[in-house]
Amino acid sequence: MLSRNEFLEMAKNKMKRWNSDIDVLEHRIQHYHYKEISKTNYERILCDIRQRQTEATNKINEIKREGEEHWHSLNDQADQLMNALDKSIKRFKSKIK
Repeated sequence: MLSRNEFLEMAKNKMKRWNSDIDVLEHRIQHYHYKEISKTNYERILCDIRQRQTEATNKINEIKREGEEHWHSLNDQADQLMNALDKSIKRFKSKIK
């Protein structure tokens, strides 16, 4: 099991990667020619992904505020949020290649 600091470092690296992925996806939506209905649907999906990202970031920030002895209770929640975010990004990337 990771220590709190190792977990926070891993989460920070994942968030950087996800920010980059989301920026690329957003660029594709804005600059490629999709049917308007698809573009609107893609924008909605991207909004949902950003919401998941915010939830994961909030949970990570909560872990940062917690002491070493209490962060384990938040770890599972953060893992679930980050896994859901990762799956959403991967699924969306596969749709708009």
